[in-house]
Amino acid sequence: MEPVSASSIVFKAAGAIQGLVDRATKIAAGDAEYYGAWLGVAGQAVKGIEEEYLGILRQAAAVDLEDRADRRALLARIRDYVDGEVLRPRLDEAIRRLAEGRAALAEHADRLLILGRTAEKRQRALAHFDYLLSMLSGYLGSLGKYDGPSAAGLKDVLRMRELLGMEPFDLDGFEAFVEGLLEGFDKSALISATGECGRVIEALRIAFR
Repeated sequence: MEPVSASSIVFKAAGAIQGLVDRATKIAAGDAEYYGAWLGVAGQAVKGIEEEYLGILRQAAAVDLEDRADRRALLARIRDYVDGEVLRPRLDEAIRRLAEGRAALAEHADRLLILGRTAEKRQRALAHFDYLLSMLSGYLGSLGKYDGPSAAGLKDVLRMRELLGMEPFDLDGFEAFVEGLLEGFDKSALISATGECGRVIEALRIAFR
């Protein structure tokens, strides 16, 4: 089986993120669309991180693990994922940009001359924004320390890397381990973060237009 390159998922996410970053640089920092772009960056980063983790598990389950070349290819993909630092820095940057702009959004929400219904929409959107920022910060922390190895399911990915490097290779043990990870794969982080990003982007667009 031809190994799947990490670039097929990670680089696709990185490309989408770059487009959003380019868009953000052309928008005034106080504009709701600016925050929408950075929320999009965060959503794409989470999506890429989670999908690459699942891609590694699927590759581990599909390749001929008795073939040393296939094992080396899988090991290289894991190494790129854990040590590559492509998406985590973008997520970190998005969180920092959003946190820095929170005061500007609050200022817009607290203006005295805003009609009651609009003010209520803005306060509600700001509360959603704060909740999402907290969620994203927690997710970033869950990837590992803020520097060093990073992955969704970091402990399990590092264990896969350890098992792949053992001689003699325990094929049955590795297959059982990967099967357990696939059976227990939890999409909630991906669904919650990306879904909440979309909802907050829409809430900001409506409330701060």
